Amino acid sequence: MIWTLIGIFASIFTFVRYVPQLIKVARTHNVRGISIISLLITVLFFILWSIQAIILKDYMVLSSSLLSLIQVIVILVLTFIWKDNSKINDKKWIYILKYHKKSKKNNTNQ
Repeated sequence: MIWTLIGIFASIFTFVRYVPQLIKVARTHNVRGISIISLLITVLFFILWSIQAIILKDYMVLSSSLLSLIQVIVILVLTFIWKDNSKINDKKWIYILKYHKKSKKNNTNQ
């Protein structure tokens, strides 16, 4: 019984751990700092874990793996879609910061 509960909590946390990253990427379209290699390794990890769960008929692990796999694939796809957008966002922020510094100087000089 205790091992089942531990497995349930592990499955929940496995799924939940990518939710904040997915929300952040979806809201900001900023994928700077996301490692594509790390995501690809994680995809492989979840695929292998799913295969093992199918063989062992462990449906709790399988469901957790598949849901997490979907999340990671979505983040990976968004990373490829918006990777150039992050450069644009960086340039926009650099412009905003420069403009803000200039306006501060102008306000202090007056």
